[in-house]
Amino acid sequence: MSKKIEDILASFDAEIQRRKYTDHSWTKFVLSGQATREGLKNWAIQKYHQTYLQIPIFSILHARTDSKAIRLFMVDQLIDEETSISSGGDAHYELMKRFALEMGATEEEIANTPPGGPVQRYVDEIKDVCWTEHPVVVLAAMYAGESQTAEVITQVLQKLRDQFGLTDHALEWFEVHAGDDEHADAERVLMEEEGSDLPNLEQDGLRVIDRFMTQWNHLQDYYYAITTEPTGEKQRLAG
Repeated sequence: MSKKIEDILASFDAEIQRRKYTDHSWTKFVLSGQATREGLKNWAIQKYHQTYLQIPIFSILHARTDSKAIRLFMVDQLIDEETSISSGGDAHYELMKRFALEMGATEEEIANTPPGGPVQRYVDEIKDVCWTEHPVVVLAAMYAGESQTAEVITQVLQKLRDQFGLTDHALEWFEVHAGDDEHADAERVLMEEEGSDLPNLEQDGLRVIDRFMTQWNHLQDYYYAITTEPTGEKQRLAG
């Protein structure tokens, strides 16, 4: 490999920073204080589906790699996402359902609202990355998302608490994702340790970061639309 691994990771950081989703209209809209309970309910129902449907990405990567370090990290991710053992009082999708209910959803409404097209396309894209790319390259896509999460969620958490007077229990999904880049830091270390001898890591990593960021931005466009549009527009926007 002609470039040092730290320079390659710096190129990943530069591309992620250039396209970071703290600048997206959904984040700006929520932080402006204009989001309503109805709009946030619409978002939370779809975020519940996203959070639930994307969990198999970790088991896909676990099954495909011989790296003990990556496999153990994927186990940790599954435990965090799907159980109450180490990251919140329930599975993360159940924490998001809790927020949806707080915003006025019912169990029946959540069960009967299918994932929107952009949600399903995002999940399908990231699963395809996990099935088809080198495991270390997959970590670049995961890192593109997780390296931004704490910054965004910390700001949104505080705004939701201030605007709606919500309890920590209602906001637990946001609590467990705010203020901590532990997963992103671990992914960066794994790329450094496992990818130093991988040919084309920079080229392939930037390509999957583009795949992730492109689909992620489409997803955020959808989230912005269902948060801001009247309820009657949801079906039109779901495609």
